[in-house]
Amino acid sequence: MLKKIILLCLGVFLLTGCDATYNLEIDGNEYKENVSIVENNSAYFYSGDYPAKSLLEYGLSYPFALNADFVSYSESTEKVDGIEYYNVEDISDNNSVGIRFDGTFDSDSFERSNMVVSNYNRFVKATIDGNVVLSTGERLKSFDQYTNLNRVIINIKTNNKVVKHNADEVNGNTYTWTIDRNNYVDKSVYFEFEQPKGSGGDGVSSFIFNPIILIIILVIIIVACIIALFIFIKNRKNNRL
Repeated sequence: MLKKIILLCLGVFLLTGCDATYNLEIDGNEYKENVSIVENNSAYFYSGDYPAKSLLEYGLSYPFALNADFVSYSESTEKVDGIEYYNVEDISDNNSVGIRFDGTFDSDSFERSNMVVSNYNRFVKATIDGNVVLSTGERLKSFDQYTNLNRVIINIKTNNKVVKHNADEVNGNTYTWTIDRNNYVDKSVYFEFEQPKGSGGDGVSSFIFNPIILIIILVIIIVACIIALFIFIKNRKNNRL
């Protein structure tokens, strides 16, 4: 039971009596994600009866999958072939206990980010009119599950042209949302930016280089040629008669 509780904590930022920072950097087709959690009161890293050190050790020992579809409560410390995992780092110092998760996704796989999906009932990543849209539900579930959670800072950084957003603050190409106990039930994240050219979804180029579409077009051309040849031969026979 203890291990299940601790793993569930990992799935929702391991948040207790502290602030957490979620960083997402979008560079072309690459999405780099990291989550840092530091508990200044090093007596406990979880708002229960379990010491901070044991929770930290658990987070460093048991693998945490990048894709939300592969979350499990296995007691094995072994990684499974074919599944990608977060890199986990101990960022504790003399005055605090902390842990950091780093993961890298491509544009398609990011929609199943474990860190995002496990914290919202709804998370949408879509392409609309050539723009990429990242949109969450309005309730950050961690605040319901952990009474000592104070604040979550969300930073999204990109060099792509941002079309629309509801960030609280913009500093250069970094967009920041601050979510706390006063607004977590009705504060969503919306971020829309132009899709980089050549990333696979920019209209004409994605259409031309999509192998499935090329096969369909090739089949249509072959069928059309056969029909045309059949009509030509038939008309030639008729003319001879």
